[in-house]
Amino acid sequence: MKDLRGKTAFIAGGADGAGFAIARAFGGEGMNVMVADIDEPALHRAVDDLRGKNINARGVHTDVARRGSMRKAALETISAFGKVHVVCNSANVPPRNALLGCLSEGDWDRIVDINIHAVVHAAEVFVPLIESHGEGGHIVNIGSAASFIVQPGGEADCGTHFAVVALTEGWNEQLGPRNIGVSIVCPVVGIAPESLGRRVVDGIKNDELYIFTQSGEFREMAEGRFEPIREAFRKSQLSPTLRDLPPRILPFA
Repeated sequence: MKDLRGKTAFIAGGADGAGFAIARAFGGEGMNVMVADIDEPALHRAVDDLRGKNINARGVHTDVARRGSMRKAALETISAFGKVHVVCNSANVPPRNALLGCLSEGDWDRIVDINIHAVVHAAEVFVPLIESHGEGGHIVNIGSAASFIVQPGGEADCGTHFAVVALTEGWNEQLGPRNIGVSIVCPVVGIAPESLGRRVVDGIKNDELYIFTQSGEFREMAEGRFEPIREAFRKSQLSPTLRDLPPRILPFA
């Protein structure tokens, strides 16, 4: 999508943090903005702020972990603006540094519900609505450095963000031919909100699958993870156990 002016964006978890920064950037492009959030006071503040900048914004109270709530929010978006083009999944559970066995069952349920299920709900609810108008669109999933890098104690955060990378990559293959782009955004802590929002806008316009906000140390850390994987492939090629086995086709190929 090269021209966002007059298009409509739905931002789950858009009342603060990365979601709100992106809402401002979308509004600056002349988009209509529907902010969805479970925190009603923050939602009202966000909408007031956007309207104060002459952005055509509305808000809808939404529990992104519940598909029924997401459907209701989608209907309100269509009622308000007629169409939806860009869907941004920015709701996240704050990172929890907890070693194995230290998170409760309820903690795990909430992390999975917000970080994974909410992303699935948004895609399955909104993609048919985007397809229905034939003007194209974009799905934006907000991750972090934890989408590619694992640190001890951060497995809950990293594991769920890794899952969203897989969803994003698969949906990109499915939806690209249907004129819907898909991106995973991996902001690094410390980036200015305005810069993050601008980077997301640029990534959508350039149809970038991976939207990173810096290279440097993050790239080195990611490559440090990839190197052992490359070495593991090399060892499998040299394995006498595997050498004489017939080639196999992956079950999902």
